[in-house]
Amino acid sequence: MQQVSEHVYVETGFEGCTVSFVVTDDGVVCIDTPQRPSEALRWRAEAERHGPVRYVINTEHHKDHTTGNFFFPGTVIAHEKTREKFEQTIGTLEALRARVAQMWPDDLPLIEGYRYRPPSITFSDEMTLYLGRHTFRLIRMVGHTENEAVVHLPGEGVIFTTDNLFNNCMPFLHECLPGEWIQTLGRLERLEGEVLVPGHGEVTTKAALRPLAAFIQEVMDEVGRAIDQGWSREETAERITFIERFPIPWFLKERAPEVQRMNVRRVYDQLMAQRRT
Repeated sequence: MQQVSEHVYVETGFEGCTVSFVVTDDGVVCIDTPQRPSEALRWRAEAERHGPVRYVINTEHHKDHTTGNFFFPGTVIAHEKTREKFEQTIGTLEALRARVAQMWPDDLPLIEGYRYRPPSITFSDEMTLYLGRHTFRLIRMVGHTENEAVVHLPGEGVIFTTDNLFNNCMPFLHECLPGEWIQTLGRLERLEGEVLVPGHGEVTTKAALRPLAAFIQEVMDEVGRAIDQGWSREETAERITFIERFPIPWFLKERAPEVQRMNVRRVYDQLMAQRRT
């Protein structure tokens, strides 16, 4: 865990997304929750050393951001589409048990009585949460998915980018809107604050934004050329690779080739849809 400003604490070492919490005069706000049950309990204990957990903000619907909600008190807040996709993304309780048994068998007893904790407060474009002396701006910024919720703390100079920023690690493009994502990276650059907490990777600065925008544009350009040459969707997914460009976390190494193909397929589909309109 690292303290990145006076009241903001971040953990980048869990299996899944980066998680954070903000300490206010009136309690703690957690931003995303660990997907591994034992890590979720450890993170809750760490947060509660600073006060009661009042709110949990889910910045998107993917399971590495939301599965741990069960282990936390407080009111859950997210974009309205995160709520719509919540249970479908985590999967059935049987699927969750199977995943925990495969990945973290020692944690199986911790999910006895597990239940979904979807957001009970949602927003469409933007909302503001006031707690103690802190102001939290929640802003929908389309990119990695259509429902990414950036959390902006102007008083701390901190921007939680959610998965709109992968810092020095392989981006997941499987639900992205690539053109809009590049625009969002420009919007993030214009927000007040210099400390960026990415969805994956180490805490960074705005210097990390343009390289990711350039990479997304490069993927779009390469896939566009493949389409121009008449390559099929699967041929494009097999022949275009960027795996060697990024370090891959140990828990994703076996999946890396499929993630790569999934990324290219998504960009292919998005570009083909644009050409049909």
